[in-house]
Amino acid sequence: MSKKIILFISPIILLVEIYIFSWIAEMLRQPSDVAVIAGVILVCADIIGNFFLINFIYKQFKQPTK
Repeated sequence: MSKKIILFISPIILLVEIYIFSWIAEMLRQPSDVAVIAGVILVCADIIGNFFLINFIYKQFKQPTK
């Protein structure tokens, strides 16, 4: 059942990821140093979050079906 939910939610996750990346890129183009530092921190958090999300999805599809 969770595989169907993941397949259903994956396009939504992709759209949210595109929106978050564009927001972070907008922060990185700001003239303020604080905004750029916040953007770099958010990029790092986004990369770490994506790593755990991909590992979770991979483990869900790797499990044998009952």
